Amino acid sequence: MNIDLNPNWKKLTEIDWNFSQAQTNYLTHRLHPYPAKFIPQIPHQLIQELSRPGEIVADIFCGSGTTLVEALTQKRHTIGIDANPIACLISEAKTTCFNTEDKALLNSLVKRTENLSQSIYINTKSPLLNTEKFTSYAARPNHKAISFWFEPFVVEELAEILNWCQQLSTKSSRKIALTVFSSIVVTVSKQDSDTRYVRRQKKIVPGDTCKRFTKALKEAIVSVSEFTNQVEANLNCQVNCANLLTKPDIGDVDLVVCSPPYPNAYSYHLYHMTRMIWLGMNQPKFKQEEIGSHRKYSSKSSKGATIETFRSEMETIFEWLGEHLKFNRYACFVVGDSLIKGKKISNVDLISEVAKDYGFSEIKRIHRQMQDRKKYFNPAIGRIKTEQILILQNSGKPLLKCKIKPYIQPFERKLALSELTTLTGSEPYALTTEKEVLNFQVFSNLPANILASKLSYWESVTQEDKTYITTQVKREATVNTTHQKLEKISKNLPFSQSIPFPKRRCLRYGTHGIHEYRGKFFPQLVQSLINIAKVPEKGIIADPMSGSGTTLVEAVLGGYHGVGLDMNPLSVLIGKTKCDLLSVPPDKLLENYQQVADTIGNLKLTKSSAKLHYFSSLPRENQIYLNRWFAPEILAKLDKIAILIKSVENNTMQNLMQVSMSNIIRKVSWQKESDLRVRKEIINTANIHPTQEFLNELENSVKTVLSFLYQNQDSQLGTFDIQGGDARKVTTIWQDLIGKVDVVITSPPYATALPYLDTDRLSLCYLGLLSRSQHRKQDLKMIGNREITEKQRRDYWESFQHKKALFPQSVISLIEKIDRLNTQSNAGFRRRNLAALLAKYFFDMREVFQEILQLLKPGAFAYIVIGHNHTIAGGERVEIETAKLLVDIGEMVGLEIVEQIEMEMLTSRDIFKKNAVASEVILPFFRPT
Repeated sequence: MNIDLNPNWKKLTEIDWNFSQAQTNYLTHRLHPYPAKFIPQIPHQLIQELSRPGEIVADIFCGSGTTLVEALTQKRHTIGIDANPIACLISEAKTTCFNTEDKALLNSLVKRTENLSQSIYINTKSPLLNTEKFTSYAARPNHKAISFWFEPFVVEELAEILNWCQQLSTKSSRKIALTVFSSIVVTVSKQDSDTRYVRRQKKIVPGDTCKRFTKALKEAIVSVSEFTNQVEANLNCQVNCANLLTKPDIGDVDLVVCSPPYPNAYSYHLYHMTRMIWLGMNQPKFKQEEIGSHRKYSSKSSKGATIETFRSEMETIFEWLGEHLKFNRYACFVVGDSLIKGKKISNVDLISEVAKDYGFSEIKRIHRQMQDRKKYFNPAIGRIKTEQILILQNSGKPLLKCKIKPYIQPFERKLALSELTTLTGSEPYALTTEKEVLNFQVFSNLPANILASKLSYWESVTQEDKTYITTQVKREATVNTTHQKLEKISKNLPFSQSIPFPKRRCLRYGTHGIHEYRGKFFPQLVQSLINIAKVPEKGIIADPMSGSGTTLVEAVLGGYHGVGLDMNPLSVLIGKTKCDLLSVPPDKLLENYQQVADTIGNLKLTKSSAKLHYFSSLPRENQIYLNRWFAPEILAKLDKIAILIKSVENNTMQNLMQVSMSNIIRKVSWQKESDLRVRKEIINTANIHPTQEFLNELENSVKTVLSFLYQNQDSQLGTFDIQGGDARKVTTIWQDLIGKVDVVITSPPYATALPYLDTDRLSLCYLGLLSRSQHRKQDLKMIGNREITEKQRRDYWESFQHKKALFPQSVISLIEKIDRLNTQSNAGFRRRNLAALLAKYFFDMREVFQEILQLLKPGAFAYIVIGHNHTIAGGERVEIETAKLLVDIGEMVGLEIVEQIEMEMLTSRDIFKKNAVASEVILPFFRPT
């Protein structure tokens, strides 16, 4: 507890907070009209009792600067934040202390506008003077609102005055003059008032605009002079025009006094619109950022704001505030009730509830009666007559107990602790001294329920006596409900009390499990890296080699925007299908599936000699090729399924069926199923049942997805874009994302390890995604490809000789060593090709790293998951330490690396065990700021 402060709570309680007879327009408080501002006596008393001279007082919704003025007059430094640029202009002017030069410049401007006003009056009123109307040659806004809201002669005078204000030679004089200019804009317009956005005719004649400005500027000079005489020169005032939801960095503060917007009460962007247009401010941007706007809350759109919108905004603010308000210091919120959709909302209760979750304690509530002439709002939504002063104390972050998943691997424990540290802002500490500790405690920026919704490697989070099972565990547990019949799945979902906890790693929950894919990485890994990277709300997550879409699915589930590229058309189809399925209503998916299943059940077998309608629509070269890999009767049965797929109207369901067919292609063909490469093994077709295999595959996929959707249907999903493309040309494809990506998470092909495109050739061919000739061309372009002609080998090697200076010495040495060993031996053609293939692979990855560097925001991370492999050259085993070599290449192109994370290779990572890579590494690169 901060003993030195010792607030006088008795005195605060005894104050007459109504201040019904108080003078409120002293000093610079009268400089500019501002609707709904609170009276200066409120912050004055709070600052006096809850802070000391020399400390920092902040107003995080500073409006017209009332708190800032009072803080400075009481010998405190002060900080103000507001998204409204008009508010920031007023606050800066009100807290400005000017000198003799500033005062002289403003007095000169008074004379200038006074003379212009008199000249216009004389010329207008004297019939003897046949002079033209006053015309200014100064610039004015090119906006249709100007002619709608202002008389032409008012526009001319405003343009002239604004030009003179902008020409003032000192910053202080300009701030004050422009604020005075802003203060008269509404009064000389056709807008009824600052609190009534309707158009009416006013009795304004030529010369009035200059006259009003002159009068207001004279009063401002007096006000600022009085303020200057009362404020010590060593005091600092900082006004930040910023969206509070972006969590601006203001350092530590000792006290917060503010009056937040009441949701649905007022629309500052609307009523200040003409001021912003004249002053060249970005009104549309502020419209989007404004908290509490009546326009947002009164919208009948499904995207209209609700009380949950305000709650979510307050959660973000208190999470941020807990980091900047010093421990045990106070935050004071002056707030009243709101009326939203006809329902009265206690904003003070809502703010207090949210604050508690972020480590704030409610100390006191003070009720006050508002003066009738203060704080006017739209009568249609009610006039606020009372408000409360809520005093909160930053008691510190709540202490949470977190239980880690008991079955995860050592590298996952490391990621688990890292993501917990990042999300909570504190280091967790173990509750026992056992080797494999499961329970940890941590002080958290986030309340337990929010933290539980984000963590990937944790089972539960407990705050006081309430335990929250993590969203991730619930998602994984949906896999344990898929043994039920389809129509019964919904009965136990979403989970309430009884959750069938996973007992081992679950990688194929939800849409992650709908298609087998060689070498895909863990979804939990992706989610933890998103947490560790501190991706902001709706941030951009990119995977330029997206494979089966794991990164993209996790981006959508986290509420972010995911973008993916892949050169394999089947990968693009799988990734898109996985992401699309996340937003399908579960009952609709079940209905579509049952229609398809019923139709398949009624399919009649077709003789192999009958015309194959789907098959005959494929390119001739595909037909010839497929006839070598499928028995005629199998093609006949597949044709019926393919025709049915084409007839399905729902695009997502059609894609799911195509993906399901792709996943059984190898099983019903003569392709040897246990081999990574495409080799032929003719077997008895009597044991092959394509229709049943397809139906089983589709049902299993639907069950897995359906269970997940029932559990996840209330989650806020993000957006995605997946397309075919080359990671080496990513900035050409994603030009609008250059410098905007928050994190890249990808697992590139390993050097000559997995022939992705070749492995999927039957699916690509049968689904019509690639013709055979296109397949061969595309295969040669793939990163990590291991099939080349003799001519290509020579070309690659020549290119390496000419451009090897682009490589670090580690890469050059490895390639030259392998070439030397193989050249000196009787190595076969595949091993002779390896040096050239490695040169091509590392040239390709160099290009990829250059592209990633351009995509990232400064300071943003790119996580590259890669594995090592080896070769035999000249009878000698040579390790290809891909991760270390890529680190050298990444640093050479301008990326920087932090601590690498070694991963154990699990057999679940690749279904072909004999080809499995022994180890993998997570490479955390970042773009320097």
